[in-house]
Amino acid sequence: MDKFGAVSAEFCWEEDREQCCYTGRLDNPSKDDFEKGAVDDFSGFMIGNCDKFHVPYARVGHAKAIHMYWDGWKGEYFEITFQVHFLLFL
Repeated sequence: MDKFGAVSAEFCWEEDREQCCYTGRLDNPSKDDFEKGAVDDFSGFMIGNCDKFHVPYARVGHAKAIHMYWDGWKGEYFEITFQVHFLLFL
């Protein structure tokens, strides 16, 4: 993708399509993102308000990738990985 292209994503949890997060423009400042044949990882501050977004039981009901501009980029897939936190009461 050239410097004029942009990709963002939106995720909503299964039971309530009103509970969503939006990544904003996905960009890893330490590398050139979205190059042909490459796999890019985004986490923390790079995923906007999706960082620490609570999705009960990791059940996403709606996911949307948003590609803006006409730069010829064609993504193949999105993979979402959740970090599970447990509260243990003794």
